[in-house]
Amino acid sequence: MTDKKPVIIYCTSGSNSAIYTIWSIRSLLRFDYEPIEVIVGSKEEKLFIQKHLPGQMCHVADVQLDSFRGFSFKAFSLAEYYPQAKDRNIVVCDADILFTSDPAPLFEKYRNQFWFHKLNPLDPADYDLAVSEVSPARWSSLTLLHYRDKMGFKGRPPWILNSGLFLVKREWYEELMRLWAGGIRELGPELMLNDQSMLTVAASKMNLEPIVDRDAGNATAKHYLSTLKPQLVEAAIEAGYDHDNLAPMVVLPKEPGLMSRLFNYCKRRMKRILR
Repeated sequence: MTDKKPVIIYCTSGSNSAIYTIWSIRSLLRFDYEPIEVIVGSKEEKLFIQKHLPGQMCHVADVQLDSFRGFSFKAFSLAEYYPQAKDRNIVVCDADILFTSDPAPLFEKYRNQFWFHKLNPLDPADYDLAVSEVSPARWSSLTLLHYRDKMGFKGRPPWILNSGLFLVKREWYEELMRLWAGGIRELGPELMLNDQSMLTVAASKMNLEPIVDRDAGNATAKHYLSTLKPQLVEAAIEAGYDHDNLAPMVVLPKEPGLMSRLFNYCKRRMKRILR
């Protein structure tokens, strides 16, 4: 295995995401993984993360979202960021990922390739649809069709990339990030419904073919998407990543009985620890 493991970059904004980032990095440190770099949205987030992860490299992004949705922060920040760990491939990782095994062997297996933890298949025939024929709930497809209509995009990638966890060769990284952020800005805030669709467009423009190894990916990391945040909190506590008791600071969507269940779970875990 090469001694130059990819640098893992987190791009996070908001208090919940800062806490998730701390837990995710602790899941990596369990396997002595480095290097790790973090991009945050404010000085306060940087200080908070470094308080709980002393010595962690953090960069405060100077990004203006204007009218764009908050999820555009990631692409805009990455497009302006130059990794401190030089001459290494790049892994972009969301805060709501917990690693369950050492990712280094998987990253080595797909070194210099375009590996994704997840992607969503897309029927190429969907590109022939009018916007009016697509359900408003299909944000990813609508974003692609809006870009087709506004910018004359002719590509027909048969997938929507999931930007939660992916590996990209260092030589491709800067152009890919530039095209990702540039595509979002080209489309504009009103039509830009899903940032991952624009990562898909960027990859298509560069003729990059994604690789997915679902079995190896799922054995290495778990992605706790939006509806799974309560499970993320429980998993972090169970694994011992919340020894400084950050869980009560997480603001979860209101759901009948959810906070009560989570509070009782935290109490049970603390009783076990204190025995």
